[in-house]
Amino acid sequence: HVFGGNKGVLLSLFSTFDTDRNGIVDIPEVVSALILCSKLKMQMKWKLLFDLNDENLDNELSEAEIDMMMLSCHRGMAKMMSKSNNVSIQSLHGIAAFVFRAVDRGEWLGGGRGGNGVV
Repeated sequence: HVFGGNKGVLLSLFSTFDTDRNGIVDIPEVVSALILCSKLKMQMKWKLLFDLNDENLDNELSEAEIDMMMLSCHRGMAKMMSKSNNVSIQSLHGIAAFVFRAVDRGEWLGGGRGGNGVV
């Protein structure tokens, strides 16, 4: 009943994410895009994305988990916006590695509690 029982809306959403028309969608891409497009506050979006991607339930995101989170978010949003989603996991890994190095050096200000997310 999430979509009000409207089968057309559900089929349209499925079609948006089934870009290769094989009848299969990537659930993390769908959920990530729906989270990002929701009216939830950013803090709740981050929590949901974190929980979705913490595969080993250790309350930490490894570099691999962050890579997959970024890839799912990018691909899901690209599909919702009908844009190319040909970003490589290597380029996203480079961004994640850059952020990890900045955090390790104490240069990451973060996006919360007064930080502006700038290195």
